[in-house]
Amino acid sequence: MEHCTRNHVATNEMISLRLSIGVYESRHGSYTVAEMHFEEALLLCENAFGVDHINTANTINNLGSTYDSQGKYDEAIVQYQRALRIKENAFGVDHINTADTINNLGLTYHRQGKYNEAIVQYQRALRIYENAFGVDHINTADTINNLGLTYDSQGKDDEAIAQYQRALRIYENALGVDHIHTADTIMNIALLYKHQGNVKLAKEQSLRGYHIFKTNLGEFHPKTQKAILILRDYGGRE
Repeated sequence: MEHCTRNHVATNEMISLRLSIGVYESRHGSYTVAEMHFEEALLLCENAFGVDHINTANTINNLGSTYDSQGKYDEAIVQYQRALRIKENAFGVDHINTADTINNLGLTYHRQGKYNEAIVQYQRALRIYENAFGVDHINTADTINNLGLTYDSQGKDDEAIAQYQRALRIYENALGVDHIHTADTIMNIALLYKHQGNVKLAKEQSLRGYHIFKTNLGEFHPKTQKAILILRDYGGRE
């Protein structure tokens, strides 16, 4: 592998190996190591296919995700935008293969506090998902929830609740009323009600989220513990 790396010998096996190591390291939080492997994989892809070939786009997207995880938001956006241009040229501006990268752009803008830019990206990704799958398909739910989070961060409570409730209905219908993804959105709703000072609704939603997390993840999982902390403000668990 070292000989191939030094000389940027591009074989499918070498590219696949670099990508696999990068994904593994990223999933285990070793982002600097993952970044190195993705950068090397990108060089190999560029040598093999060209700098703007569709086969390089996923590697560029992975590199962007790794930058994002390190808080290198400007670098992440550069990579996402490059991957997006390649996908748009290959598939079209509103193709489903572009939507995940658009959603990633939204996530990074949100983390930067650029909420209006994030909303633009989420809404574009959502339109693509809706056209491809339908308005209430599970593949739309994460982006709808992301929209809710962004409106929430802007203090637009009504818009946030509307998105959270829509995402919640989709999760409940697709995954069940006691699924982890369902509970995550329930807790988003609980926190919003808490910030509004709506004690009754905040407690109701927090209790529901707590019981789902406890049943699925156990008492000592971070998600369960976070729900417990919220419930302490309302007199504990029931």
